[in-house]
Amino acid sequence: FVIHHSVVIVVSLFALHPFSHLYGSFFFGVSEVSTTVLAIVALFDAEHGVEELERDFPNTRLIIGGVFAVSFFIVRGIIWPYLTYFYCRDGFRILDNDPDIHSRFLVKLFMGGLLTLS
Repeated sequence: FVIHHSVVIVVSLFALHPFSHLYGSFFFGVSEVSTTVLAIVALFDAEHGVEELERDFPNTRLIIGGVFAVSFFIVRGIIWPYLTYFYCRDGFRILDNDPDIHSRFLVKLFMGGLLTLS
């Protein structure tokens, strides 16, 4: 938990560097769709959410939980690894062919951060 969020903070600090703009919309935006659904699931939890929601809508948590599972699998299990491959491929191409175009440090930092978060 601590390592994951520490890496997220460091990578986010450098996210405006031009290298990651193409992929940033997914890794910093779209990938959080399942997290948003999970937050809604938490609202229906009797212990940590709104007790009345769990009581008044007992099946809603199960339905939204299913939506979360499907969205998590699609976004984090299919699309994330697919884009990670292309992100790293592009990073290695930059490191091999264009050392003066981007900061080598940031390219390595972003690739390391992505692989750590994967």
